[in-house]
Amino acid sequence: MQERCKVPRYSVKRGNTFSENITMSTLTIRIADDIKQQLDVLADATGQSKSFLIVEAIRGRVKQEAWQVAEIRQAIQEADVGDFAAENEVLQVRSRWLGNEG
Repeated sequence: MQERCKVPRYSVKRGNTFSENITMSTLTIRIADDIKQQLDVLADATGQSKSFLIVEAIRGRVKQEAWQVAEIRQAIQEADVGDFAAENEVLQVRSRWLGNEG
């Protein structure tokens, strides 16, 4: 059976109109000329609007950053209560990373 590709959460129809009824805000940014040119090429190649591509890129970055911030906050909470890895746990992980486990 052929694997199906995932469809982005918001698909585009006719230019910058998103197919779901969502509230959108306007944001003006400055970007380097080379990035703008790459965006133009990508939009042409994919048939997606530049706005859609930018929104998806920002969505991915915000999701990644939010995950990292949450992980850091969790680690700080664990450290605040003294929940650290034991020395033998650290040595086991170190051995795995160095390829010395066995």
